[in-house]
Amino acid sequence: MHRIRYRVRAEVARKQAEGEAKAQREAAVSGARHRISGSDAEGERARASAAEDQLRLLREVGWAKREEKERERGGGG
Repeated sequence: MHRIRYRVRAEVARKQAEGEAKAQREAAVSGARHRISGSDAEGERARASAAEDQLRLLREVGWAKREEKERERGGGG
């Protein structure tokens, strides 16, 4: 009788430990997914910001070239 109770308790303890381990693994996977998606969003924002900076620079260069051409033609601003 005592052996059966011990086995039942041992089985319950084993299942609880497995359940806790599974919950920890799921939490780790969920956290990793969250970090990955967050880093993707951060990378996307960084790329967009770099593209905006490049576009701004190209526009400034374009305006400078136009102004220079107008000065060469003798046109006033």
